Amino acid sequence: MKKQYIYNVLTAVAGGIFGIGLYFAVCHFDNKTISVAGINYLHLISFAFAGSIANTLVWTGAAVLFFRTFKGDMEKDFKDCALILSLPAVIIFAVPIFLKMYDKLVTAAPTMLGFVYVPFKGYTHVNMAGYTLLLMLGFMWLLSLFLFALKFIKGLYENDIYFTEKQKAVLLFKAALIFFISAGAYVTLVYPPTGDEPHYLLIAKSLGTDLDVNLENDYVTQKTYLEFYPAELEYKNIHNTAGKDGKGIYSMHSPGLPAIIAVFYKIGGRYGTQLVINFLAALLIALLYLFLNRFTDYWKGSATFAALAGVSLPFSAVSSLILTEIPAALMILYGIYFLYFYDKNKNSLLLFFCLAVLPWFHSKLFIFSVVLFIWYYAAVIKNAAFRVKKEAGNLGLLTIIAGLFVGFYYAIYGSFAPFALVSICVSSSFYFVFSAAHSAKAFFAILFDRDFGLFTYNILLITFVWGVMLVVKHKAYKKLLPLVAGLPYFSLFLVWNDWTGSMTPARQMVPLVGIFILYAGYFIKETHFEKTKLFKGLFITSVGISFILFWLPFLRYAATKDKIYTALGKVGAYFLWLLPSFRDKINPQHLIIGLYIVLIVVLFLKYSEKLVSKKDK
Repeated sequence: MKKQYIYNVLTAVAGGIFGIGLYFAVCHFDNKTISVAGINYLHLISFAFAGSIANTLVWTGAAVLFFRTFKGDMEKDFKDCALILSLPAVIIFAVPIFLKMYDKLVTAAPTMLGFVYVPFKGYTHVNMAGYTLLLMLGFMWLLSLFLFALKFIKGLYENDIYFTEKQKAVLLFKAALIFFISAGAYVTLVYPPTGDEPHYLLIAKSLGTDLDVNLENDYVTQKTYLEFYPAELEYKNIHNTAGKDGKGIYSMHSPGLPAIIAVFYKIGGRYGTQLVINFLAALLIALLYLFLNRFTDYWKGSATFAALAGVSLPFSAVSSLILTEIPAALMILYGIYFLYFYDKNKNSLLLFFCLAVLPWFHSKLFIFSVVLFIWYYAAVIKNAAFRVKKEAGNLGLLTIIAGLFVGFYYAIYGSFAPFALVSICVSSSFYFVFSAAHSAKAFFAILFDRDFGLFTYNILLITFVWGVMLVVKHKAYKKLLPLVAGLPYFSLFLVWNDWTGSMTPARQMVPLVGIFILYAGYFIKETHFEKTKLFKGLFITSVGISFILFWLPFLRYAATKDKIYTALGKVGAYFLWLLPSFRDKINPQHLIIGLYIVLIVVLFLKYSEKLVSKKDK
């Protein structure tokens, strides 16, 4: 009882500090400043009291949840949860520094930082003093959240045998949904949508309000985008084009994502649309677990590694953004899962629905529709499973949705879909660069680029390369099928002009990451690599980077990082040699990638031979 009393005090005090910080942050809304004379002590006490109660309730609820889920030590769970919710309160030691810089912070006026999204109200501006406080509170919130996630992952690994496959899938879905909603709400609060996001949101807004996709009034006359974007939104560029006879303004972005978020935007604004992506991301993690478990036959680790995928990049970053990558990754992973474990008695209508709607999300995803379509009928022929009635239903659904796709673009542009899509672009060279030099550059950039590289932001995913090597070494060639299915899409970006995705790290690779994780899981299962110090180092680095990009979401974008590189000056330039940027011309700096590749191969040889032999003994 005495210990529990101490835990209550710890969490209550931490919550009170959080509440006081939130009060001072709110006082700076609409660019107000706050002085000692201007403090409303009744409000201050109310915020502190509410924070204390909320933190104590979260502590108790989390401890009970962990105990009931993993049937562990109740006292230990209470202690761990109390420490997790109390530790971030050390941020109070940063307050003296904050107060010293207060005058400078109040007068600072950056372009995008400081806009805060208030539910059902839209954006309000907080001066940099208040915004800095919000970032400090966000650090506390996210640190607690990530520590809880890591405790959950540890509990899942240690108690894996107590759950059935279905129970683990449901548990992962619930945990991932809580994590994505909690972390995503912070991102939505402190940073506006950027890049393609506001344009997808504007289409959704138009569909929900005007029941059309003509955005002329939304961009020009009414400027309805100000509901979710707090500045002038550029529209006379690659994001939009005129319709039939040069009339109207239509987005170059496909309408699939806006169609599924339109109702949710109308109901809940930006937070409503975030919940849709959070839900789909949680489904993706649950499906990834099912695939991993059956692909690797690793009962103990599959759920754990699926959970790790959720808290690391790129899934963690795009789980809070209004982009097509999460729904696309979910449909693609489902299609490959269905076909890899093909059963002729299973209903395949959902598969054909996914094939049909993928191009509605982005024209580049059509390549997956073709690949999976061919794979399906190859499996049907191989298993002598062709049934006229069944395939008539499949092809009928595909034809109807494809017909709507063609008709949609004909109604807008006066020409059929393939030609309409081409007419949107200035020329094919806008998208494609057909040269060996560009392809070689894109290949290394996709994996190692300073701002967009897959391995740069999730170094743990190097194990996927090792997994592919091990599959080949074991001659388990059937296991290469998911990778083969993803290669045409990967190859597309070897000739694609914008291999970066122009936004968050490894954005273009998100539809493939689920496939990559299958091979990472295979390597870990075959070698028990998770027990090594190298694994722990890669894991901590990858999750740490994910945490930083959640806490400071503006670091996801190259424009912000470019400013930091400039500020680093000559000293920083020496460090940046280790992480070359492929947006520039190829230079001797890029030779360091060769050293990374040699290191990857050497480490593979070391761990695959050493750990597999140890396992066999």
